[in-house]
Amino acid sequence: MLSITREDARRFRDALLETGIKPESVRRELNVIKAVINHVITEHGLANSYANPFNKLPIANLDNETDLEKRDPLPESVLKAVRSRIMSNSKTELQLVWRLLEETGCRLGEITGLRVSDVEVTGSTPHVSVEWHEDRRLKTKASRRDVPLVGDALEAAKEALRLAKGRAMLFEAYGTENGPTNASAALMKHVRAVTDNPLHVVHSLRHNMSDWLRAGGAGEREVNVILGHSLKGVGSRTYGSKAERLRITTEVMKKAHEVKNRQAGPIPQETPAEPMRPPVSG
Repeated sequence: MLSITREDARRFRDALLETGIKPESVRRELNVIKAVINHVITEHGLANSYANPFNKLPIANLDNETDLEKRDPLPESVLKAVRSRIMSNSKTELQLVWRLLEETGCRLGEITGLRVSDVEVTGSTPHVSVEWHEDRRLKTKASRRDVPLVGDALEAAKEALRLAKGRAMLFEAYGTENGPTNASAALMKHVRAVTDNPLHVVHSLRHNMSDWLRAGGAGEREVNVILGHSLKGVGSRTYGSKAERLRITTEVMKKAHEVKNRQAGPIPQETPAEPMRPPVSG
């Protein structure tokens, strides 16, 4: 236990926040850990030699450190390098999670918590439905939404459906209670191998998507609808029908992906190795 550092505490806090858990819930989880460590420190007389790394740990949206200050979009070079590592050194499910995160702007817990029934890859407006269910609780009512599948997001969703055939959850390895935390830890290893900037995290991809949407001409309402932010004021009410919302947000997402592909390039796909050919007999 004494090997736990302040940086370890920050990483654990960030992993919890990446799952989409409310900041208040993260605070409760951290308080339990803090209390256990404080008990050990008191019982073993370690107050003068070991400081509890969870003491006064700031939490975005609860303390002075805001969500916007805590995360930055990943710069083009960082995004490409992290993406390359994940696509060449990770298991297929983790690759698919990253591809959907980068291409949709969803929260990590929203992607890992997808059920097969939440994914629609046919018709003119393919999308994923982010819904509350027992294995994935959402942050706010605004988080419940349909997110268009455009570009590589559609291909990743199709591949995930093929792999998940016969299962309820889209991602078997991560569609569990601890799945989002495990996925965050695995992805953050790749992020930290490229950058040690504390503002660069997996959640940064949402900030990237926000920038791409705005650069593609999206208004505040469209950005909020796609990213699942609260809609405030009469002028920011969402569109009438689901079909109309999807039609509009799909067009907006297409323009954002044009910007994304110009700036950061499309997600590269691995070229499958050619099968071994039997030797030709004399």
